[in-house]
Amino acid sequence: MAKRHILCIGAHPDDNEFSVGGTAALLCRRGDEVHFVSVTNGDKGHYYQEYIKHPTFLAERRLHEARAGAGTIGASYETLGVHDGEVYVDKATTEAVVRCRAVRRAESPDSGQGRSRASPPAQRPAI
Repeated sequence: MAKRHILCIGAHPDDNEFSVGGTAALLCRRGDEVHFVSVTNGDKGHYYQEYIKHPTFLAERRLHEARAGAGTIGASYETLGVHDGEVYVDKATTEAVVRCRAVRRAESPDSGQGRSRASPPAQRPAI
């Protein structure tokens, strides 16, 4: 079977791990290349005072955790860096997602041959 290039896009730094982590691990074990992307940097939503005062510390922690988690199964990880709660359907965010997909597609020798599987409309994230 030919090596496949799998791109998983989630809203937050741990969404891919929770939603498709098991499947991604099996795909990596099979020899496929898996890449996780989070739209936001995960800089909000923690009760610890240091993170409330300095959201960049939380974003750095979550970046480290997401890279380590992806690396554990043999996947790679990146974030588009949008602040939590600030994802809008605007030109900059749309272009960032399209660039991410285009870069992955250009790196894939079988680009255009794989199948894209969208979520049902009720579950599709709004970005």
